[in-house]
Amino acid sequence: MGGKSKGSMPNFQALEALGRQGQGLANNLGQQQMQFAQQMYDRQMPLYDNMASINMGLQSYNADMGKNMGDMFQQTYMPMMQEQANAARNFNTEAYREGLAQQAAADVARAFSNQRGASERNMASMGVNPNSGRFAGQQRANDIGLAAARAGAMTGTRRQAEAEGQQRMGAALSQGQGLGGMASQAFGTSMNAGSMAGNMLQVPGQNYMAGLQGAGNMMLQGQNFAMQGLQGSLGGQMDAYNAKAAEDGAMWQGIGSLAGMAAGSFLGPMGAGAGSYLGKYMAGKMASDRRLKTNISRVGEYPNGLPMYEFQYKVDPDGTRWRGVMVDDVEPVFPDAVGTFEQGQFAGFKFVDYGKLGIAPEVVVRGEQ
Repeated sequence: MGGKSKGSMPNFQALEALGRQGQGLANNLGQQQMQFAQQMYDRQMPLYDNMASINMGLQSYNADMGKNMGDMFQQTYMPMMQEQANAARNFNTEAYREGLAQQAAADVARAFSNQRGASERNMASMGVNPNSGRFAGQQRANDIGLAAARAGAMTGTRRQAEAEGQQRMGAALSQGQGLGGMASQAFGTSMNAGSMAGNMLQVPGQNYMAGLQGAGNMMLQGQNFAMQGLQGSLGGQMDAYNAKAAEDGAMWQGIGSLAGMAAGSFLGPMGAGAGSYLGKYMAGKMASDRRLKTNISRVGEYPNGLPMYEFQYKVDPDGTRWRGVMVDDVEPVFPDAVGTFEQGQFAGFKFVDYGKLGIAPEVVVRGEQ
């Protein structure tokens, strides 16, 4: 038992290696994603740059078209519309209508005068006296006809002038009416083309950044794999170490003195060594049942007459060699110094209270720590 080492830990290198393997795989995938993102960016950028250039050309074309339409509307159709509107307003004034009516009346009067002269000459050729009542009646009839014709001509002319004025006003307003809307539409198309060009230029960069982000996440996941492997290894080692410390503490709880028992409980991994030292220098209860010991050799006798032995405990993995007594030698002579463990690892085995014997157990050869 003396050749055993204390606190040997399970091998968790496989878990650590698995975590590092996951890290390597994730890192490799992340590198591939970065390379792919770069390749896609190199491929996409010329395409989107070309499409953006086309849209910029459309923007310039529509902007020029809108400007040309606007200039044509301002320089050509606006003066025409103003001229037509002015002419329509002139046609639609009372003075212009009155002038047309007077001109129509004069034309009618001239026509009646000609007709009257012809009628007089005709009546004179037939021997009708111009001063006779027949001639006067004919003349009155002609005058009434003339007045009626003049009134009709003036009224018709006014209405015709008013209708023509309204018609010309409508024509003036309709001319070039669509040019303004067409110019605005051309400018809107130009703005949309420019916006599309800007958006197209952003697409390759956005895709590239998304690829880099995915690669970064993959690499970070690899780091997490490695950390999980290391944490699992560390946790397993700590669990194993704590289990070994608890085992040593339980052993020394039965072997050591009361102080050694306390050290084994509260000092954890230091409990085994503390139990050894405190068991040497302080008197207390210590397992002395021959069944718990091995490599027993009698080496002398104590002043109180009890045989002195050197031995090792079977449950001690370190193989520490002790010097003390055997319970079967003590019980017949000092029965009050002997007792039985009622619980724990050594329940049913006997112990010796060295304090009642006036002696103390000693460590002869310390086992491997």
